[in-house]
Amino acid sequence: MTSQKAFFGQTHLAPNPAIFDFDTFDHLTMGDLDLQLEVLSLFREQMTATFNTLQNTDTDANLRSHMHTLRGAAASVGATAIVELAKHWEGHGSVHDRAAVKQLHVEFQVQAECYFRETDRILSPRFKVLARQRRIAS
Repeated sequence: MTSQKAFFGQTHLAPNPAIFDFDTFDHLTMGDLDLQLEVLSLFREQMTATFNTLQNTDTDANLRSHMHTLRGAAASVGATAIVELAKHWEGHGSVHDRAAVKQLHVEFQVQAECYFRETDRILSPRFKVLARQRRIAS
């Protein structure tokens, strides 16, 4: 459930902590909007690479390694649900269960879409203000 605290002065912009831990993300990026854009872009690329890699992962050790890497990356951008999913698969995943790996791929796609939709919803107003400030300054 989304918190009802005021966020950027507007209650409807409160992040859903089950999807996006804004406080962690903002702290780790020191509130720097340019850095936030860059980090989100890099994370999106890493998610895409992970999706592609999962389809060809051939050992449990490789699967666990990919999940461990993804878990750390997701934690650094406040991707709460992705962290939990990666943590589960890091401990319990097996490439020998192809149906489960296929389901893992679907689950990550769904969670990534939710995460990026949530970050867009929360951060877009901030990025618009930054863009406006830059236009005025130039």
